[in-house]
Amino acid sequence: MKELLKLRKVMKKKKPLFIKTDAHKKARLDYKWKKPRGLHNKMRLEKKGYRKKVKEGYKTPSKVRGLSPDGFVPVNVRNNFELKNLNKEIHGVIISGKVGSKKKVELIEEAKKLGLKIINFNADKKIEQIKTSFEERKTQKKERESEKVEKVKQKKTIEETVKKENKEKKEKTGLQEVESSEEDKKIQEKKEQDKILSQKNN
Repeated sequence: MKELLKLRKVMKKKKPLFIKTDAHKKARLDYKWKKPRGLHNKMRLEKKGYRKKVKEGYKTPSKVRGLSPDGFVPVNVRNNFELKNLNKEIHGVIISGKVGSKKKVELIEEAKKLGLKIINFNADKKIEQIKTSFEERKTQKKERESEKVEKVKQKKTIEETVKKENKEKKEKTGLQEVESSEEDKKIQEKKEQDKILSQKNN
């Protein structure tokens, strides 16, 4: 098995990089492999000096094909039940990208307990990253809550000041109305007196 893995490494080094036609020339093209189909395509015609085409001859040995570099059979895992059915000598764990970060930490810890190897990332580094991200989120949440509280306080102070101003205005307007009503009474009394005087003179 080890010899086959070494052979595969050697073959991988010799294997060319299979990319789309002219992907190395044009920035708009992806490096992902796509079979050349053009009538005059030099890659399809396998002309000398052009990139190699995907062929059966570049295959790795059938016993090693599909295995991880360490020689484990990769298995996609989403929950603890799937972990328990694996053999630590044969299988390597690939934790699904669809799993959330909280559940990911649980799966990593469970895999460590069972002695399974995680292939798709470094387990310790991943746990540290997730924990730091959780802490950052908590701090951000606290900051947001404190900002909300401050905004509410500001709103309350503004409302209180507005209420005070309105009260003061109402009180002022009430005094003015009282003063105006007294003046009106005096004017009416004067008018009545003038009427009586005019009647007497007549």
